[in-house]
Amino acid sequence: MLYTLSVHASNRYAYAFRDRGFGGYDRTPCPSCGREIATPLPRTAPRAYEVEGGAKYPDFLEFTGVPVGDFVCSARVIDLLREAEISGLGEIESVPVFRVKGAKTEPVSEPVYQLASIIGHVELDLPAMKLKKKNLCPACGQFTWSRERLYTIPAALDMDTWSGHDLCRVGDFPAMTVCSERVAEVIRQEKITGVEIKPVADMFRAY
Repeated sequence: MLYTLSVHASNRYAYAFRDRGFGGYDRTPCPSCGREIATPLPRTAPRAYEVEGGAKYPDFLEFTGVPVGDFVCSARVIDLLREAEISGLGEIESVPVFRVKGAKTEPVSEPVYQLASIIGHVELDLPAMKLKKKNLCPACGQFTWSRERLYTIPAALDMDTWSGHDLCRVGDFPAMTVCSERVAEVIRQEKITGVEIKPVADMFRAY
């Protein structure tokens, strides 16, 4: 069984709102359909996050900036996942975090945060969700969904497309992360903060 990993939003917790080194996007219209193509520009500086919000620093650090979906967690979490031999973790790098206080910033020394890439993959079960892709552009690949209010639709996964990893990104929604029971057990037993485990059906309701 797979679960949705959702940010535990709380005004007690700090959250990251900016990646200092993100270079923005080059935006050009698709010559075929006219829709905007956003291509990330080269980074302007090494990755570093600026945080605000609550005074407590959770194990999972919510990132509200662009591009969305960064999987940022404390070194403690990475160590626990490795000890449990959790699959699906790719490259991992330590990232500095700075607390914004007015016009000043101060480095956060504890906890040490790390950014992990997720290499597991699974697709949505669109027929089960009664969801279709419309107006697909053969040139840029962009499309529109047949239903606009996705948060009203119970999500479902096509388990035939599951890579078998404990941590996975969801096709068409790469900011979404799902996990196995093994990951959920680590989160519960170790009381990892800043994240909630929810049914897959609540994937879009969780955001």
